[in-house]
Amino acid sequence: MVFIRSGVKPPDAGARQRDYILSPDADTILGELLPLYVRNSVYRALVEMTAAFYAAQRTAMKSATDNADKMVKSLTMRYNRARQSQITTELSEIMGGVEAMKGK
Repeated sequence: MVFIRSGVKPPDAGARQRDYILSPDADTILGELLPLYVRNSVYRALVEMTAAFYAAQRTAMKSATDNADKMVKSLTMRYNRARQSQITTELSEIMGGVEAMKGK
């Protein structure tokens, strides 16, 4: 348990001085708080590292999904153009055949 008593002494030339009495002493308090502070700092670093990892993973997956969507659109357009070209060629052949039969 920490007891702190603060007393403000009369100002000397405008400066304030404070008097603290700590129970237990400052070394005991430091001995208790320092390991907790280090542990908390390490835990915070691990949590931030994990959050950064998941953020980077999410960004990478979003980029991969966006790129896959673009690729699907591009390939669908190529497929449709090739199909349309094939249909146009077949129609031209059919019309040519019809014209050839009319000529006979």
